[in-house]
Amino acid sequence: MADMYDVAVLGCYSNSNYGGSLTVLATYRTVKDLGYSVRMLKLGGHKDDNTLLYNQFVEFTKAKINNADVRRVWNRYFNNFLLCSDWTLFKNWFLPNDIKLFDWVEDNKNKITFASSFGSGKGNYKESDLPKLKERLSRFSALSVREIFGVEICEELGVKAIQMPDPVFSQKKEFYTTLAEAQNHNKITDNYAAVYLLDMDDETIDLALKTAEKLNLKPLFIIPNKDRRAVEKIKGYDYISAGVDGVSSWLYYLSNSDYIITNSFHGICIAMIYRKNFSAINRKRYSPLRVKELLNATDLIDKLIISEEDISKSVNAIMPVDKIDTKLEEYYNKTRNFLKNSIKTPNSTTNTIDNKAIQRFDALERNLCTGCLACVNACPKKCIKSDRDEVSGFIYPKLIETECVNCGICLKACPVLSQTKPSSVENTVFCGYSLNNDIRGNSTSGGFFSEIAIGFFDKYKENAVVFGAAYETPSTICHIEINTPQELPKIRQSKYVQSELRQSYTKIENYLKEGKAVLFCGTPCQCAGILQYLKTKKPDITKLYLVDFVCHSVNAPYAYSSYIEDLSNQRGKKVKSVWFRNKEKSWEIPSTRIDFEETDDYYLKSRKEDDFYKGFLRYNLYPRRSCNNCKFKGVDRITDFTLADAWGVRIEEDSSNGVSTAIIHTDKGRELFEDIKNRLYIEEKSVDIVAKGNAHLNRSSKAGKYSEYFFSRLSQKTPFSQIISEIESRNSTNKDKIDNLIQTETEKTSENIKNSAPEFKIPENVMVNGAIIRAHPTAEIIVKGGAKLILNNDKFPGSESNCLIDLKAGAKIIVEGNFKIYHSCRIVVHKNAVLTLGRGYINTDSKIICSKSITIGNAIIAPDCYIVDSDYHTIQDENGNIINPSAPVKFEGHVWLGQNVTVLKGVTIGTGTCVGAKSLVTKDIPPNSLAVGVPAKVIKSNIKWQ
Repeated sequence: MADMYDVAVLGCYSNSNYGGSLTVLATYRTVKDLGYSVRMLKLGGHKDDNTLLYNQFVEFTKAKINNADVRRVWNRYFNNFLLCSDWTLFKNWFLPNDIKLFDWVEDNKNKITFASSFGSGKGNYKESDLPKLKERLSRFSALSVREIFGVEICEELGVKAIQMPDPVFSQKKEFYTTLAEAQNHNKITDNYAAVYLLDMDDETIDLALKTAEKLNLKPLFIIPNKDRRAVEKIKGYDYISAGVDGVSSWLYYLSNSDYIITNSFHGICIAMIYRKNFSAINRKRYSPLRVKELLNATDLIDKLIISEEDISKSVNAIMPVDKIDTKLEEYYNKTRNFLKNSIKTPNSTTNTIDNKAIQRFDALERNLCTGCLACVNACPKKCIKSDRDEVSGFIYPKLIETECVNCGICLKACPVLSQTKPSSVENTVFCGYSLNNDIRGNSTSGGFFSEIAIGFFDKYKENAVVFGAAYETPSTICHIEINTPQELPKIRQSKYVQSELRQSYTKIENYLKEGKAVLFCGTPCQCAGILQYLKTKKPDITKLYLVDFVCHSVNAPYAYSSYIEDLSNQRGKKVKSVWFRNKEKSWEIPSTRIDFEETDDYYLKSRKEDDFYKGFLRYNLYPRRSCNNCKFKGVDRITDFTLADAWGVRIEEDSSNGVSTAIIHTDKGRELFEDIKNRLYIEEKSVDIVAKGNAHLNRSSKAGKYSEYFFSRLSQKTPFSQIISEIESRNSTNKDKIDNLIQTETEKTSENIKNSAPEFKIPENVMVNGAIIRAHPTAEIIVKGGAKLILNNDKFPGSESNCLIDLKAGAKIIVEGNFKIYHSCRIVVHKNAVLTLGRGYINTDSKIICSKSITIGNAIIAPDCYIVDSDYHTIQDENGNIINPSAPVKFEGHVWLGQNVTVLKGVTIGTGTCVGAKSLVTKDIPPNSLAVGVPAKVIKSNIKWQ
């Protein structure tokens, strides 16, 4: 959006809700007619982008309202927030109340309800909800409701409200004619009665048809597009199926009819606006109060049809046109005067300010912001503050707009918005390690950083200052400065949490202005932030050295602190120190060592065992959003050095205790490295070799699929280890086979799969997703109408555990509903056997071996289950007769198998039954039972489960 706007309008509507759409259009146009700048806020969940509403009559914001960051930003673009439309005060109508009732709108903004409605009453508000409802409504500076009972509800809550006519009355007939003629419609030359019904039950349809018969008019039903049930009910009668621009069709056929028959409130409104004769059928599903209020106010109550006896009275009732004209003029003036008196504009000319800087700043928030806070430190007005996310602990800048002068310095300091191009000097790569065993042993890899820092101190003596990340406390990481080589252990080793830079910016600026030399080590985005900040302050940066590293991602501070707190609680001792990538076991199998106060005992677990490592490297649970699309990847960088481990790089000498890589980008860096070569064992290598072992040199790290789940549980104060345990139970992939970098596997397409069975045809509504299908050409997968089969569901990136479907000659899988088969499952259907699947899923590592017939109705099947209808091998008596033949297995429906359940041949499990984990089912289980044990026995009957 280019400028600020006077009014943001929010209404609940959809293309099939013509009345709701009409109130939105009328409100928007009326506010615009009154001279205000206005936009509609786009609602989440709509697919209406190409419709009449969007393209011809209303300007909508592009961002969806269900995005919390967007809602916060909108406070900067609008002075007034206007709530209108059907049932917007009803608790569960269309949007959550915290969105509808503007909980996200700042207190200094003007909030208005324009003829909003409680629907048929207080809705489903409970008594416990009312204090919150009162508090929310009290925030509105102008509160108007559509019905008299709405005023009474507000009075009961102690909130002042006035009754307001429906927003559609704020516009006159000419506006609706324009809407009706905006599209091309099939003209109907015959006389007809337009029939528009919201509840198409048999009784209502019968009343409508008898009314049309009484009028001697042919009924023409107007129904929403694709409403198949409605079409079925009126079979044999003419109908118009209003398309995606339904409100235009709806208006056109109502306004061109000879008579309107409806049970829609807004259908009645349009009949009145067009002075069109009508009959109003009572709508039983919802309270008819607002209809009765409108009909009473215009002396049209005789138009209401409650039963067949009322039809004659309704069609014979005279339309009091003068009364209607007077009332419509009153409604027109009342609605417009309310909006004039309620909408407030600021004294300053905010509608014309050039706020491009603010817009670009806002656009960065959350998605690309690295949290370097260069903008906070660069702002000359100090109107940008740091704001910590209450769930993750990540820090973000927060603009105080009223103090901003739009100087744009924050944008110049931002390393994302004003990114410096990397150096064009040819990169040089060395792999090796420090010849000082103490430095090497206590470093994450080979000790290159410590040696570079020592060389830097040797070069600049007392004028040298080094900045790096240090533990302020065991659970807090921040950048500090050191002035001697003896302090290097403070900033040595990897710390897998985002470090806070705090005053580093101003300190570095001041040291450079004093003529001192500064070496800064941090993430690539932090280094870029330092450089961009200094460009706004313009000190001499000749003596500035920047060292970054190959960064996987930065992790959430609160995730890390929760991990430390959980370990402390488990041991009953405070954590004293943390050492990630500890080498006591091996450099190649790094571990986490944590020491505790008042004890010699310590925690030591490898990356495969440690919960923080699991969440970090295996599941990618807590990276910063900007890490999903990092702008600072690649070989060429703005730093002097990029450091990394030398994974997969062969060197001639000892590599057992850690090997480092240094990619040198500048002549300044090359000179410093030359000074320390005598302290190192090094071999020159190519960038390509190093990149192979360091995938994140060039590639961003995407948040894993369980990331949102992790933070939701973290916000509930769930212990860290418990969250990891829950996630592991959700993902029962063979974890040892997952690449620690979580590399995304290129999924096989269905075309690749078909190669294993070139003549086998996979139906279109089978989603293969890389599953392996081995099938005889005579086998079949039959998916019935409306059903769907999803294979390899929820496959974890990097996993080799594909779902296997093995179909022998003449085998069939029949799918009758939407069924999912998770990764790592094995399904074998033998010759001429039939496996029937209903609706539900079978989870990971489960097996179904179908020899003759297995029928699984609607069911959910937990991991590691085993279902079989045969013993595989035959047992014969003395006469050679088979005494263990195959026997069908059948799940009748709504069956739940717990984890590791085995179901043997000949078993029928009744509808509504649960089978507990690790049970062995050898006999039939009756419906609605809970069965557990080996063998499974019914321990409870007449159960229900959800």
